[in-house]
Amino acid sequence: MKSGLVSRWAIAWSLIAVVAFGIGIIARMSHGDVSSHPEELDRMEYQVAPFSQKQFELYAEGVGDLGTKQALKDADIVVRVKKEGVSTYRYKAFTAPVRVVEVLRGDAQLQDLMIDVYEPVSLNEWDGVKTLFTADAYQFGSTPMRENEEYVLFLNRAPSNRVVGDAWTIAVSPYAKMPADGDPVCIVHAGVEANMILRDLSEADLIAESDADAEAYLAGSKDVLESFAIE
Repeated sequence: MKSGLVSRWAIAWSLIAVVAFGIGIIARMSHGDVSSHPEELDRMEYQVAPFSQKQFELYAEGVGDLGTKQALKDADIVVRVKKEGVSTYRYKAFTAPVRVVEVLRGDAQLQDLMIDVYEPVSLNEWDGVKTLFTADAYQFGSTPMRENEEYVLFLNRAPSNRVVGDAWTIAVSPYAKMPADGDPVCIVHAGVEANMILRDLSEADLIAESDADAEAYLAGSKDVLESFAIE
């Protein structure tokens, strides 16, 4: 009798696990489909905290290795890249295919190679409405990379495993991803948090909280690029 009860519980838990696994696969597939439909992405809201110089200074000081200045200093590589191809959504982030145009610091063997870079943007859905959320570096107002544009990236190698593969992540700093031409396009949007249609940000590199914050970001990005002799 006891063994029969145990068997029924085992079967019940197995069914629950199968159903949960199936739901997970379906959710991943439905989210992954957005990679093939850029027009759907364009209509989604992009939720981000606009860049604030005051908030950046608080983060920049940080605690130990949590500050953004330290994040730039500790990045595994600094590279100039060109995004070539459409980003794909996998494992709760968008993976951008980029070609390494120039290695500014780090492994010179990456020169001219294609690498995958995880952009810290995730896709969430509530009541049938899909919204793009930012994390890490992009919490400072950054927008996703655009195709055929060149950027300077501060990157760390992602933990290697069968799921992630060989990929890179962007360091946690508003200056970890900047347009390589040294001329970021800033949009001003006052408020702690901005919900903007991604299509309306197609030409923007950064969302700032005020004109003064935008000017502070531009001055900072210029300093960072000049430190690598990039014009």
